[in-house]
Amino acid sequence: MTGRIHIVHKRSARTRKEVIDALNEAIDNREEGIMVKDPTSTYKPDKRGEGWLKIKPEYVNGLMDELDLLIVGGYWGKGSRGGMMSHFLCAVAETPPPNEKPTIFHSICRVGSGYTMKELYDLGLKLSKHWKPYNRKDPPGNILCGTEKPEMYIEPCNSVIVQIKAAEIVDSDMYKTDCTLRFPRIEKIREDKEWYECMTSDMLEDLRSKAQGKLASKHLHIDENDEPHEKKRKTVSKNILC
Repeated sequence: MTGRIHIVHKRSARTRKEVIDALNEAIDNREEGIMVKDPTSTYKPDKRGEGWLKIKPEYVNGLMDELDLLIVGGYWGKGSRGGMMSHFLCAVAETPPPNEKPTIFHSICRVGSGYTMKELYDLGLKLSKHWKPYNRKDPPGNILCGTEKPEMYIEPCNSVIVQIKAAEIVDSDMYKTDCTLRFPRIEKIREDKEWYECMTSDMLEDLRSKAQGKLASKHLHIDENDEPHEKKRKTVSKNILC
C-alpha cells in the first residue's frame, strides 16, 4: 500500500530445520517465501548474495502444484527467436460430459520462458505446419479468449500439452478464465499426454480455491541430517535471521 511500511516478523535460526520450518510457515500463510540473512551483513540495493538469500517454494522441486495446459495460440519471436513462435497462449478445456473429449478451450495465460532454444526449435518443428493466422473479427469458435489475443492459433487436436509452473493464480480479465498465472514458465512438454487430457475448467477452479490461488500448498520435509538436493549452498556458521 502506498505510503505505508510493513514490518516483517523476524527470528533467529541456527539449524536447517529452523529455516525449513520458517519456509513451511510462509507457505501456510500464503506468503511468497522467506529471506535468510547473515545478521552482520548490510543491505545493498540491486545486489545478489552478500549474505542475503531468498527462498521461495518454487525454487524447491515438489512443493508446487503444476498445470497441464494446452497450447492454443502463438506469437512471433524477435531477434534470435525471429521466424518462429517464441511465446504461447495456453488454455484449459471446458469440462466435457463424462467419457467425451473436450471441444471448447478457455485461454488462461501467455508463456515465453522455461525452455532452451533447442526445445523451442523442436517444438516449432512439431507445430509449424498447423499454425493459422488469428482473425480478431472472425475468431475460431472453439478457442475462447479474453482481451489477450494471439497472432496465430492452432487447432487443439494438432497441439501439445505443456506442464506449467507458476507462483500463483491471480484475477485477470485478459483471459477467458478470468484469471491467469503469475510468473508462468514451461517445465516440459507432456509427450505422454494427448491434447484432450489437459487441465479442465473444473480442475482449475478446484486448484484456485484450494489455497486462495497460491500454487504452493505442500511442505518441505527432510531428515535433520539430510542436505536439500535442489540447491547446495555453503553452510553459514553465524546466526541467521529469517
